[in-house]
Amino acid sequence: MKELTAFATRYAVAWSSQDPIAFASFYAENGSFRINDGEPAIGRDAITQTARSLMAAFPDMVVRLVEVR
Repeated sequence: MKELTAFATRYAVAWSSQDPIAFASFYAENGSFRINDGEPAIGRDAITQTARSLMAAFPDMVVRLVEVR
């Protein structure tokens, strides 16, 4: 559980960093990321671009880990 919590904390920090490359590094090269009902971003480059656009739209966004269940 400690490892999972540490991973989730790093993931939240990456979201809050405004660094889309750091965020995308949590995904496999061929991984996918989907926001709500949108089309999935497939591949790390596409995930980086999706994260970049979301971070630009919400520059003050802060993601914090509250609990891992």
